[in-house]
Amino acid sequence: MKQKIFSFTLVLFVIMSVQMFAQNTVGINVQNGMKSVVEITYNTAIATAFPEISQKQPAEWAAYDAMFKKKIAEGAYPPAISTMSAEVIDVQQVPNGIMFVSSAEAGKYKTQCSVVDDTFYLYRQSKPSVAEFGKNISLINFMGVVSYPLTMKTDDELQTVIDQMFFPKASKEWKDKVKVKTKTETTIYSDSDGRPKYAMATDYYKEVLVANKLTVSTVVTTVTSRKCIGEEQITIGDKTYTAKKIAVRIEITPNTTITKDYGSFITGLTAKIIENRAKKSIANIADINTSEGFEWFIPELCSVVKTEMFDIFGNPTWSVKAVSIQ
Repeated sequence: MKQKIFSFTLVLFVIMSVQMFAQNTVGINVQNGMKSVVEITYNTAIATAFPEISQKQPAEWAAYDAMFKKKIAEGAYPPAISTMSAEVIDVQQVPNGIMFVSSAEAGKYKTQCSVVDDTFYLYRQSKPSVAEFGKNISLINFMGVVSYPLTMKTDDELQTVIDQMFFPKASKEWKDKVKVKTKTETTIYSDSDGRPKYAMATDYYKEVLVANKLTVSTVVTTVTSRKCIGEEQITIGDKTYTAKKIAVRIEITPNTTITKDYGSFITGLTAKIIENRAKKSIANIADINTSEGFEWFIPELCSVVKTEMFDIFGNPTWSVKAVSIQ
């Protein structure tokens, strides 16, 4: 279970990194042959801590956080730093904007953006994406449109972004052997005078197979709230730009629906215990996946060129920044 939680978190990070990478290649005047390089920093301590903390109660989180902060200070978990480069290989004009394809080490990605009424819109998907996890589980991902007013001012609240991931219903059917009473025989015992003294009942059972069915469906909603908190100078290559600094808060909420039909009482009782544990773990994961950070948007480039994110304890989790845009 811990490994699955970690793997799922890592997949989410990769998706977010790819989208950020695509976003950094965006310029409303983007052209074929445009190249960009981004630097990605991922805090390996958070990856190590997440599976363990997600199984603990909130009252225990502070102790774990202190332990990992100490290890980070001692250099036990150096951050993983990598670069990702891309090149625009196709550009098409669409109403009020463009649709382009960028090629990177991991594959090709299609992105659409536009400017309407002095607001830049980034469409992170041309269609919902589907990822396979295991034999019978697939993930459908819907990513919301992100907007950036080109004339935003300090203290402006930006439009909330909502993303949703749907795990289609996964069902499991199986049979259990249970004992079913078939009949009861009563024997009456009498005293020496023939009068009934007491009776004894004997129950007879046989083993039969009963059907059980469990269906699980999950929707994970990510709500990103944003607010402009000021301006900063950002240098990319040999040029300096004025960037809008935006405070970001990301809240991830899973909602799982479980439908069950248990023919066996023991199976149902055991499953209920497991279900309660799972719900508690999911609630913990939701709290841990609440994070805050900052992004820097340059209106001149119609692009977010830097993002820094932190966990609920204030530890840096990951960051992405543009190194060059040519």
